[in-house]
Order: sequence, then C-alpha cells, then structure tokens
Amino acid sequence: MPYRVQLPRGTREGHTPAGGSLYSKQPVPAVLRPALDDRLVAQLLGLPLDRFEQEGCPLEVLVPWLPVTLWFVPAEADAKTLAREGVSRGRIWTAGELIDFLAIPGLTPDQVKTVALAKAALNGEVAEVRPRMEGAS
Repeated sequence: MPYRVQLPRGTREGHTPAGGSLYSKQPVPAVLRPALDDRLVAQLLGLPLDRFEQEGCPLEVLVPWLPVTLWFVPAEADAKTLAREGVSRGRIWTAGELIDFLAIPGLTPDQVKTVALAKAALNGEVAEVRPRMEGAS
C-alpha cells in the first residue's frame, strides 16, 4: 500500500497527481490527503535507505519545487508497478538509486534538486553514479 507524504507541511494547490504529465496545462485540484497512519509514515521516513530497500513500501512525496509528486520505492519491481499504473519512471526513485546518488560527496541541496528536476522532466532513471575524478574542477 503506498503512502503519500507531503513535504513541507501544508496543502499544495495545482500539483499533478500520480500519472499526470510534468508539463500539464490542465488545472489540477488540490490533493485530498487520505488518512495516514502517522506512526507508520514516521517509521518509514526514519528508516536508513538500506533498510527501506528491504522493509519499506512506496511513498508518494510532494516537494515545493516540483509540480508533480515523486515516488520513493524500495525496489525496481515497485517502480515497474507504478510505471504500469501510468506514473512516469522519471518521478520514481528506487532505494538503490537514492543510495547511489546520495553517496556523492559534497552534494548540495541545489544539485539534488537539479538532478531530480532533470530526471522527472526527461522521464529518466539513474543508470550509474560515478565518483568525481581526481583533479576535475
């Protein structure tokens, strides 16, 4: 069962729900957040990514800088399930992708945002993360 998490707190108007296009011109009504088990959500958000990969369940996340939701899922099988439901693969982050991506040393919040925006806009998935080469500027 997926859970919807809204970050930061508060309702967002006009975001595109699951399956919607990143560049949809259609007005979308505010999300009606279903009743959540706050303890379960807090438990899931508190899991290290390696444990989320083993024990977690899909989380739909609202962020203030993206007009669509993102999905954090434990495994590729969960990503494929959401894709079959019409969710763009670019909006889905597996635990493995997050582990690889967030392992990049010195990553700034703006860099995380830029990569997430590009992944969502281009319907991409993380194929490889390489450490920065010595001497590269």
